Amino acid sequence: MIDLYRADVHKGTYAIFSTNLTTKQTTTLVSAFPGGATRPELSRNGRTLAFVRRVRDKEALVFKYVVSML
Repeated sequence: MIDLYRADVHKGTYAIFSTNLTTKQTTTLVSAFPGGATRPELSRNGRTLAFVRRVRDKEALVFKYVVSML
């Protein structure tokens, strides 16, 4: 088993992307810096993205407003 959480965040391992399945265009929603981003969840209305980010030696729940992807 590979422990991805210990991977190098500078390589973009923990960035969050959105891909339009029609146009195949990929957009970065959350960059890997600072602290990466894991466990993304989109709200039911598609306006808010919640994810976990590393802040120093702890984890923080972050909310980000996004353009509706639904």
